[in-house]
Amino acid sequence: MKPTLLIIAASLLAFAAGCDEVSQPSSDMRTAALESGVTLDVSADGQVLGGEVEPVLPNTDAMRVVTIDRTPNGVELNGRRVLDARMVGNDVLVIDPDHTLRRIGQQAAVVDRDVWPPLSIENGRVAYVKGHAPDLQLTIADLATLRKTVPMPSLLTVWSPALSEDGDEVVFGASVNGQAKIVHLDVSGETHIIDAKGRVPSSPIAPKWQDDRVTFHDEAGEFTVALAPSTKGGAR
Repeated sequence: MKPTLLIIAASLLAFAAGCDEVSQPSSDMRTAALESGVTLDVSADGQVLGGEVEPVLPNTDAMRVVTIDRTPNGVELNGRRVLDARMVGNDVLVIDPDHTLRRIGQQAAVVDRDVWPPLSIENGRVAYVKGHAPDLQLTIADLATLRKTVPMPSLLTVWSPALSEDGDEVVFGASVNGQAKIVHLDVSGETHIIDAKGRVPSSPIAPKWQDDRVTFHDEAGEFTVALAPSTKGGAR
């Protein structure tokens, strides 16, 4: 059975509708399945953070857990079990199996608790969802100050956030009036529904925003949604 977060997304999938634009899979994936396991992140200088996915027992709602076996220089994480992990400078952000978000390395800290994967990190900020399923809220934390904001507190059941490259905007999956949608929260605080031919993210693989496109994953594979010019929240 699929992990809990995937069940939440998949249970809403039947309500999804419409489309803007969906492209064929791209070759630029920060998270990709490899023969030796899974790569969670790759730094600009080619350092790899990855590990082996633990087997999930059938007929359970256990989440995907990765045992780290490849770490960037200077961070000792080999053997650590995580729900997700991303590099931040010389440090690594991890979601431990108890759903605690921690920064490991030179600036070690507990960032937040009750956090669900995946993580999206851009320009000194990290976006994630937190809470107790199915009541999961979009949360954005400043990695320098650890100050956290909940930009849409009334919107529950949110998953798979993707920050823009400047960290000022975010696209995510959400239950909107009982329907699974992809939502764009722009820099002015306005929200826009981005339809994708009935597809919504339902994967532990982190989405990626590049230029004016966001790449998500569902059970059918990778799909990329183009943000229409009329929905952008200003110049980036």
